[in-house]
Amino acid sequence: MSSNTPSGSLLGVQLGGSFAILAVGVCGSLIPYMLIRCRTSDKALLYLNAASAGILLGAAFIHMVPETTGKLDSLLGDFPLSYFLFCTGLFLMVWLARIGGHPHPHVNPSSHPDCSVCMQPSILHNAQNHGHKETIFPQASEVSVTTAATKGSLTTVSSGDALLDGAPCNCEIGQCKECDQNYFLKVDPTCEQHVHCTGADRKLFKCKQLRSVLLLLLGLSVHSFTAGLSLGFTQTVGQAVGIFLAIILHKWCETCAQSLSGIRNGLSMKANAAVTAALSLVTPVGAWIGILIQFASGTVTSPDAFDYISDALIMFVAGTFMQIIFEEILLNYVPAETVHGRDTPCSMSLRVLTMFLGFAFMCCVSVVEGIMGEE
Repeated sequence: MSSNTPSGSLLGVQLGGSFAILAVGVCGSLIPYMLIRCRTSDKALLYLNAASAGILLGAAFIHMVPETTGKLDSLLGDFPLSYFLFCTGLFLMVWLARIGGHPHPHVNPSSHPDCSVCMQPSILHNAQNHGHKETIFPQASEVSVTTAATKGSLTTVSSGDALLDGAPCNCEIGQCKECDQNYFLKVDPTCEQHVHCTGADRKLFKCKQLRSVLLLLLGLSVHSFTAGLSLGFTQTVGQAVGIFLAIILHKWCETCAQSLSGIRNGLSMKANAAVTAALSLVTPVGAWIGILIQFASGTVTSPDAFDYISDALIMFVAGTFMQIIFEEILLNYVPAETVHGRDTPCSMSLRVLTMFLGFAFMCCVSVVEGIMGEE
């Protein structure tokens, strides 16, 4: 065996660490589903979403960007190519978030439905009801687009069926092919009963459920893969242990944030489990690839090419995180709460504080990584 080939003890740390990282990632993805079973799950998930925004913000500016080597900028005579890629990632995400789909009230009736009229989940308006008592609703059929101008008997809100008012109206209901949720294509101006449920009184969102989840998966996977490669390229046991601890400290945060994205965007538990499992596997796969490269070459791999690629991917991913933080997480929830008058100064302050705590946690992780790196 070549002197530069990983020793048995080093290989054991690398392989054992990769499996431990996989287990921690899977456990992190289960945290949101554990909170769903709580009696106050709507508030818990709301603040956990805010914490995930802070974690992603810290991951971008405290954890990822400072780790770049700066070699990328030297390719063009110290032109800030890395920050050009950062802005490119941001602009690309903003563009992708606004193409395709169709605008309609972005709700998820499968998670905590507490309004049998508009089917808004409690995580959006944080209340058990919002004035729909004894309200009536148009009948929606199973087809993708139906007309609510169907005559029938009067049904109360307590019924689990789609509700029908006595007088016919011309409100048209459609079913989203991406999220399978009903939404109003057209509201009859004379039908006062359905004004609240059309989303006319709150912001309309582009339906892009799976696309949004996959974009976040792509961003987190790039960072996780480069971290795994770093673990696979280590040459001493001390380096391997330090990188392993640094990864495992925040791996559960990444998978938790990814799992929250799936819940937030209406994915089924099975589909969300597949996405988070894929993210959990990325770091171990990166480590295994790094180990195989070391064995195949029989020598220490030159870090230059890896540094260039890593810097480019990290800066691009950091830019994508900005759109996810401020549009997919924060702006996606605040308007839906304030329109119903449920958002108090205390609630907003707690949400911002929770976001800051998530950011502070990533700062602490970065400090711990620095200490272990010096040792």
